[in-house]
Amino acid sequence: MPQLPAPNDPERPRPLVAARVSPAVERETLLHPLGPLRPSVIRWPLVVVCVVLFSGAGYYTATQRSPEFTSTATVNVGRTDVRVQALPGYVQGAQALAASYSRVVTSDRIVDPVASRLGLSSSDVKSRLTASPIPSAPIFEISARGSDEKSAIALAEAATRETQTFVSRTDRGDTSTSSLLKEYRQQARLSSSLQSQMDRLRADITNGDGNARVLRERLIKAQTDQQTAELRKQSLQSMYVDRASTDTSTAGIQVLSPATSAASDRDSMKQKLVAVGAIAGLLVGLALSALVARRRPRRRRVPV
Repeated sequence: MPQLPAPNDPERPRPLVAARVSPAVERETLLHPLGPLRPSVIRWPLVVVCVVLFSGAGYYTATQRSPEFTSTATVNVGRTDVRVQALPGYVQGAQALAASYSRVVTSDRIVDPVASRLGLSSSDVKSRLTASPIPSAPIFEISARGSDEKSAIALAEAATRETQTFVSRTDRGDTSTSSLLKEYRQQARLSSSLQSQMDRLRADITNGDGNARVLRERLIKAQTDQQTAELRKQSLQSMYVDRASTDTSTAGIQVLSPATSAASDRDSMKQKLVAVGAIAGLLVGLALSALVARRRPRRRRVPV
């Protein structure tokens, strides 16, 4: 009969059991007030180091980049006279023109002459030039960016002058008011001519010159034509007055605030990059804390 190995034989395999965690410790871990943030709070120096490092990287990046300068001119459409602004339809018309002029600033009609004047390419000018209307106001802004203050101011001034030239040329070429006045004069002459014809027909009827029935028919026709011409003349008169008042109030543009200075984006970019770095560092610190917390040593097995 073969002999069994002795209990203290080193070759005999020994059963292993996992060490049990105390229920009190396990309950304390599950019910901790910080919940899943407990590993990050316990390892807060790691989170702080990540935030400081990433914020410093953002600050360094902001200080090393070349700043960009922006110069802005504020332009008003029409006149600044309070009496003119009180005219009916002024506000709506001026606001519509401000929106239209702001779109014209970045069009080829403005960009190409400005590029030729400054010796730049049209694509460069278009990328550095912006314009936007002020909400609920007959005002729009022209902004220009540049690598230094001088170039930004020069581009904003050139764009403003070219916009003024374009608006003045457009106002001189507007013939809608002249057309209304011309048509009004034609209708006024026609109405006066028909009135004279009516007077002659009445005189002929009174004096008995000619066929009375034919004269009355011609008189009725002349009266109808004269009333139609008079109605048309009054309508044109009303249209001309409204259009003339609107054109007068919204004619041209006025520079309220010229582009005499430029603001640098260095400070604002520092704030943005430092804030982005701090957020990124916080996220990285939290992730590293959670990763370190998961890499716990395995539970030791004790021999029985």
